[in-house]
Amino acid sequence: MPAIAHAVHALLLVPAAMGMTPMAQRTYTASAMSRAFSPAVDKRALASMSTMQRTGNVLVLDSADDYLSSRDIFQQLYSYGNWAKLACVTASERQAKKLLLSREARYSGLIDALQFIEAADVGSAGDALQGYDTWMVLNADESKLPAQIEAAKAAGVRRMLICVSVGSGSSSLADVAALEERLRAAGIVYTIIRTGELSNDVVGQPMRIDTIDTPSCAELSRSDAFRVCMEALTIEAAENKAFALCPGDSDETKSVFKEMRFAGANRRQEVVALIKGAVGMRQEELAKATAKAEAIKKGDVKPEVDPAVAKAKAEEDVQKAFERASERAKRVAEEEKAKEALLEEKRKERQKTQDAIDARIAEKKREGGGGGDDDDDAGPKGKKDDGKGGDDKDGGDGSKPDEPPLATL
Repeated sequence: MPAIAHAVHALLLVPAAMGMTPMAQRTYTASAMSRAFSPAVDKRALASMSTMQRTGNVLVLDSADDYLSSRDIFQQLYSYGNWAKLACVTASERQAKKLLLSREARYSGLIDALQFIEAADVGSAGDALQGYDTWMVLNADESKLPAQIEAAKAAGVRRMLICVSVGSGSSSLADVAALEERLRAAGIVYTIIRTGELSNDVVGQPMRIDTIDTPSCAELSRSDAFRVCMEALTIEAAENKAFALCPGDSDETKSVFKEMRFAGANRRQEVVALIKGAVGMRQEELAKATAKAEAIKKGDVKPEVDPAVAKAKAEEDVQKAFERASERAKRVAEEEKAKEALLEEKRKERQKTQDAIDARIAEKKREGGGGGDDDDDAGPKGKKDDGKGGDDKDGGDGSKPDEPPLATL
């Protein structure tokens, strides 16, 4: 049984290997579209799972003390953020343990890393806050933030993330500039994220970054919002920034995330690209390309042609024209040859017909024995003489010679 339990425990630890170590222990490519976004990174992390060292301590405070809705952040921090120690500040430790110590927490090892600090607020937690240099405040209430920042300063906090969500705590921040100034004065590196209402019904949707004072953001996946918050703690580009996190409903935003996922980007790399602005820039490029294509289609804009491309196309057109001319000449020659062959065949047929006619005439001549010409000469020669000498009464011109006189006999 111990061997089976150990195998199950190792199997359920696999998600932890898919995360990246906090702070600057790993480096990433700058381009969100790079082919360097390879799942091989996760495979290497999986291979080194047994030697992976967890570092850093993070404290999570839900200003609404609603750990039923925010419990997923603890598992993400442990499984993907690779934090060594986590703490939960709650007014009821017993209730929080019921919500957070799930079966997944037991199997993944979170149960051993999670500590509970029972206090009405961080201001009354005292020395229990010591040792946690990174804080995350969820469902932030703007009225409580000044006291929480002072408590963080007293506890030696260096990094703080504040998440304001519609429908819980403060739906918006009245004075972001004053809040940022207070955090800077306390020597705290901060990230302020404002979201719309968080929902458990949607997972894996594209997202976009907007200004912190965006009037309204649509409903956003709770899991995705927590993933951005978790990753932002260790992304340098997110330091000292305030922004709104909204769902990316446009076709261009969806196309950008599809490009990244086809390139093999993992979730952290998507968040890095999102916060660094690579997603926004690519989205603008696609939007401009789409608008230009529509304008060209309507005829409002003529397509731009690169000179090198135009030259290559001209050369290609010339080559194609030459090939077409060669093919046409070849085709014409073949047609002429076919016509000549047909005429020659017809000439042979006519000659054959003429030879047959001539042979027939010659055969008819042979069959007649020349009678046709002899009949014309037979008249005078075949005529019988009646002895009268015809009209020659004297007999001088008769056919018979004159008889000698009787006296000579």
